[in-house]
Amino acid sequence: MDRVESWLTEESSEELKTCSVFSIEEGRLLGKEGHHRQPHQPFRDPLALAILQEVVSGLRQQGYRLSEPKHGKATDAITECKFKNFSITVAFNVHDRRKDVVQFRLLTWKSAKPLRTFLHQENPSSSEVKEQWEGLRSALDRQLRVTTGAESIPWLTRAQAERSWSGAK
Repeated sequence: MDRVESWLTEESSEELKTCSVFSIEEGRLLGKEGHHRQPHQPFRDPLALAILQEVVSGLRQQGYRLSEPKHGKATDAITECKFKNFSITVAFNVHDRRKDVVQFRLLTWKSAKPLRTFLHQENPSSSEVKEQWEGLRSALDRQLRVTTGAESIPWLTRAQAERSWSGAK
């Protein structure tokens, strides 16, 4: 198991859908900061940050505790959702712009709490993590649809996403 899902059992981590790849017609994004940006520079696209800021604002209104979105070292936009015993990181990227379509990639992973580990405090149960993660995923899905006008936000397991990104079937 990789470090991202190390607190989940092998069975539950394989079925947990933590990633998304989706495309939106650029016309739906008119008025959003960076919607017309050219040429694409990896990890600095302002469109992803503008969208994630709107998504985070909507999720906060639903009671989620999220950090302020910012550019990351290897991602266009990143935020962290804090739960009682753990956090989930959300990374959002503009992957590609072709003709009038923008392709996005969204990844989530459970963040380690070094102090909790250092103090030998109990980690949350797999079922607790899975339940919270699925709730956040559902809320992200709804908020992304509202924010971007996307008709569909398909969610994938990490393995499915990696196969999709590599072009493998």
